[in-house]
Amino acid sequence: STYHALNVKVEKRYSHGMNFLTNYTWSKFIDTSADRNTLGNPAGFQHLELRRLDKALAGSDMRHRFVGSAVYEPPFGRGRKWDIRNPVLNAIAGGWGLAVIAELRTGSPHGATEQTNRSNTFSASQRTNILRDPKITGDRTRGEMLARYFDTSAFEAPAAGMFGSAGRAVGTGPGKVGLDTSINKRWRIRDRYGLQFRGDIYNLPNRPNFANPVTARGSGTFGKITNIQNGSTGRQIQLSLRLEF
Repeated sequence: STYHALNVKVEKRYSHGMNFLTNYTWSKFIDTSADRNTLGNPAGFQHLELRRLDKALAGSDMRHRFVGSAVYEPPFGRGRKWDIRNPVLNAIAGGWGLAVIAELRTGSPHGATEQTNRSNTFSASQRTNILRDPKITGDRTRGEMLARYFDTSAFEAPAAGMFGSAGRAVGTGPGKVGLDTSINKRWRIRDRYGLQFRGDIYNLPNRPNFANPVTARGSGTFGKITNIQNGSTGRQIQLSLRLEF
């Protein structure tokens, strides 16, 4: 495998109620086989002794990835920049905290294989013949993208006992946008006790992050997207109240 990357980190350590950490990676990852933890689904090998034919973008290749997190405490409340002495006003406006975690990345590569392997090489798969670039350009609705993510007519079956002309990776699947936030408020109850409220919102924009399309030519769902990415859910809101002593 071969991996090259540019990695940029910007960090602000905690001061004046705020800290943040951001990281951007621009990379290219090439290999000759897929491991069990790969993100995408590039095609498997066609012949065990001809591994040079399998060199392609790895399933975990993500060309662009940005991850950022931040915590902010507004400067209102007891002990902060704008100290609020009034206990009622401080109980309402003071002691708040905000946090956010975001991830934005491009998609992972996918291949295209025959549903029935007729290469007679006892290989993991038989790749298809590729006739042209299968990428579909132009604005499309979400429904159109899910029903036909790439041009399925750009592939055809190779003859029995022949290798397909397509590489292990012929396209890139959907990317990911993740945004989680939280808000918290703490009240001090005398010296021994504290009460903390916390609200966590996962997938704040309620955006579905779709998985790669079905890549087995001959399947009724070839070229369609039928799943979401692992770990992806709809918006979830969690509220909690904790007594500290």
